[in-house]
Amino acid sequence: MSLTGRALLVLLILLSVISLVVVLADWHRASWPHWVKNVVRFTLLGVNQLTAVALVFVLANDAGGFYSSWSDLLGLSNTGVTRHSVHRLAQPGPTSRLRGMTNDAFASPGQRTHRGQLVSLTLDGVASGLRVPLDLYLPPQYFQPAFARRRFPVVEVLGGNTRQPRYRDPVRTAHLYLDLLRTRHARPAVLVMMNSSLGRHRRQPCTTAPGGPQPQAFLDTDLPLTLTKTYRVRPLGWGVLGVASGGYCAARLSLLDPNVFYAGAAIDGYLTPPHTASASGLRRTASTQHDPVVADLDNLLWRLHNMPVPPARILTLTTRDAAPSVVRQVSALQALARSPLRLTVPARRPSSSLAGQRTALSWLTNHLPTPTPVLGRPKSRG
Repeated sequence: MSLTGRALLVLLILLSVISLVVVLADWHRASWPHWVKNVVRFTLLGVNQLTAVALVFVLANDAGGFYSSWSDLLGLSNTGVTRHSVHRLAQPGPTSRLRGMTNDAFASPGQRTHRGQLVSLTLDGVASGLRVPLDLYLPPQYFQPAFARRRFPVVEVLGGNTRQPRYRDPVRTAHLYLDLLRTRHARPAVLVMMNSSLGRHRRQPCTTAPGGPQPQAFLDTDLPLTLTKTYRVRPLGWGVLGVASGGYCAARLSLLDPNVFYAGAAIDGYLTPPHTASASGLRRTASTQHDPVVADLDNLLWRLHNMPVPPARILTLTTRDAAPSVVRQVSALQALARSPLRLTVPARRPSSSLAGQRTALSWLTNHLPTPTPVLGRPKSRG
């Protein structure tokens, strides 16, 4: 049962209610001896309190995204059965470290050619200075003989700070993508799933704080260099998909580094960082935590209005539940978009972020370069 899944939340709610009802029903049971009644009462109260505390923890974790899995909560992702160290490409000095554990519950070794493989990883990034837990999904084609000498494109899937646990549920996302592959609505790619808030400053995802952690460097440097050395993936031509604050990251990475990120998709993603005061995003603002120049550069609408337009490919989706400010910012983006930027804004809005994720995964994988031949000897990890 997933830590961020709906089933655990429903189970804890039911246990909390049932334990409370049992406490009230048995509180005045007269047929039991006095000491037995006290033992039963304290036991039932303890169970009720434990379920209530667990429920509060799960709700807080869903809202804040502190732990993405049981292994992350228990610290097992650092001591998995599959360990390996990875050196940065052509970079002397310290190396990024990648440690992980295969999720055999998703697919046994014999099922990987038709179900793929899900791996929980922890990456200590050198360029970023961040330690980030993430989940990697290798599609079935990765293990099929016809693709044995092919490098796959990668899609970074970034969850936002949202109360909907499905955005950060790697098992659900893997099943969704597997269904798209089976129905031929998507092409094979490797998914890398994580929260968009990588550092301590959770309200400023993907932005670069001078002298502090570098979330953007983790996403566009540490991850590509490390995964390219460990798995059969392309070093360039990646895709990035994000929800809410993750949508800001997807648009930002696509605009700032189109060489690494060939295409990006933002679902209900705002286009200005949280410290921007203007809803339209065009007004120059200062921040208590940012230099005014840095604040402007973090504002994607300001960049398009005042700087050369990069050759990026971006899909923006606003669901029916999107905040009005997000809808206004997407309209402003449409007004500012010009060649060589290729902006896609579907006329039909998805009914939910989950439906938007299906559309975005299909669009991204069909726009990314297809798997390319591996030069030289194939890697042992596929």
